[in-house]
Parts: sequence; C-alpha cells; structure tokens
Amino acid sequence: MVIAFEDVGVANIDTIIAVVAASSDAAFRKSSGNSHTAVYLARLLAAAPKDRSANYLVGAKDYPALANFARRIRDASAEVMLLAVGDKTLSLPSKAISALFAAVPQGDAIGGRAGLDQLLGAYREQGVPEDLLDATEIAGSRTRSRSRSWYRSFGLPLRQAKR
Repeated sequence: MVIAFEDVGVANIDTIIAVVAASSDAAFRKSSGNSHTAVYLARLLAAAPKDRSANYLVGAKDYPALANFARRIRDASAEVMLLAVGDKTLSLPSKAISALFAAVPQGDAIGGRAGLDQLLGAYREQGVPEDLLDATEIAGSRTRSRSRSWYRSFGLPLRQAKR
C-alpha cells in the first residue's frame, strides 16, 4: 500500500483502490493465492503511471515560505484545521499542512480515530470519491502511525477534491 500511495498517487486512483482492496482482504488473497496476488499487484504497480505529489505535500510544513502558516494552523483549534482543509482560497500545500495537523494528535489538534473520521468527512464534503476515501482509511489504519507513509495516505485525497 505504501508504494501505491507514495509512487502511483493520483496518477492512477484505480490502482490504489485495487492494491488496498487486495492487500486488506485475506479471503481474496487466500482464494487467489498469496504469491499470485503479490505478483499481480507488483505488475499492476510497475505498469501504473506515477505521481509523487502526495509525497511532496507531506513536506510542505517544512517549506520556509509556509512556515508561518504551519505554525498558525498547528496551534489552531480542530475546527479551524478542518475549515482550512476545505478552504477554496488556500493553496494545495496549505490545505495539506492543515490536513496533516488535523490527522495527527498534538495540542488541540484532532488526532485519533474521531479526528480521522472528521478529516475524511471534510474530504467527502469536497467531493472526493468514496472508494478513494475507503482506501485512504484502510491504508491509514495499516501503516505505522505518524510515519511519512501514514501522512501521505491522508494527503492524497486533497488532489482529488473539487476545488
């Protein structure tokens, strides 16, 4: 799943959804054979077009031009963070910073399961396809909490939101 979110990204949402579905469904893997499924997914990922923009969005908070915004949103309330995720006047990197802090427990940030549900709800309100939200939720729950891969899985839907 990490390769799907990090390397394929928005270049092929169907591939991401297929990889998450196959990776998280033990009955499917058992019926198809684990090694057959692994080979199929490897080929699918290798052939898919690539887009690493979600990877770059994870680092937006460290970009000097966005440092002041990152500090302000980090210290904001959960409600303000979620509003920023859907703010059509903000740049994509600013929305990514807002989503990052909304998804990570710290200070007054949302964090935890309830926070992830609220963040996915904010994405839903922006028109992100439901199957991508499902894949994002699964990938986020399967990757190590607060790893860069975990952050990437929650940044990807921003690229699919209707602006």
